[in-house]
Amino acid sequence: QVRSADQLREFSAVVAQAFAEPGQEITELESSFGPSLLEDERAHLWIGREGERAVSAASAFVDAGINNVTLVATLPEAQRRGSGAAVTWRATLADPTLPAVLFSSDAGRPVYERMGYTALFRMTFWWRERGRAAEAQG
Repeated sequence: QVRSADQLREFSAVVAQAFAEPGQEITELESSFGPSLLEDERAHLWIGREGERAVSAASAFVDAGINNVTLVATLPEAQRRGSGAAVTWRATLADPTLPAVLFSSDAGRPVYERMGYTALFRMTFWWRERGRAAEAQG
């Protein structure tokens, strides 16, 4: 479990690297995950390791009667080895007396189904770079 500023930096680095597009420059998310996050009793973060190296991450925000599982990430070279599922289990059971919910990518869906999650509905998120309005208008 993430309990220190150093571990929080490792957590943010795994999330940033795992969600980066191919060729995208990686920047740490530490400013987004400030030290005050460690003081919030509702926030729970975990790191999965291969040896000493952080290779996966997951978090849960426990509030309003639910474990909201977020930021599940595994570095590409460490996928399909169980580390991501392990940290996801920790987040899922942050408060084992409560149900859990998460948003999943298509790639993660089989993992979550094996864990007993049930798909409720499908959503599509769209993204567009800034500064492209002039190009789009032609």
